[in-house]
Amino acid sequence: MFGKGRHLYHYVLILSVLVFVLPAAADTTHYGQFELKPTSCVVIAKGKNCYGDLVFSWTLQAPRNVCLYQENKERPIFCWSKRETGDFSGSFVLSKTSSYSLIDVESKEVLFTDSIVVTWVYKESQKRRRWRLF
Repeated sequence: MFGKGRHLYHYVLILSVLVFVLPAAADTTHYGQFELKPTSCVVIAKGKNCYGDLVFSWTLQAPRNVCLYQENKERPIFCWSKRETGDFSGSFVLSKTSSYSLIDVESKEVLFTDSIVVTWVYKESQKRRRWRLF
């Protein structure tokens, strides 16, 4: 009897995963494909700037007017008119994790979002140590 209950528990668990997780995963590719590189950037200490080259590409199922936005910025980085595909390359300077979104101009619908995660080796600046002879 104990064994049957365990199997029932596993079936319910697997069914729950299929019902709730798979539809959410399917929604991420509903509009097409999206790629942002890099996905992380490492700096020596917290608060220091991270410098890098951003490479962004996307493909939609139908032509749309879209713009690429950085989190908390009002002006778009770049816009495309009536395109199914697009790409963008440029440099970035980040001091903290930042999200990038591809947004439909007419409907204001967020089609894709991804982030560049900024991490650091040391949480705080290392204290300068003074050398003393005595």
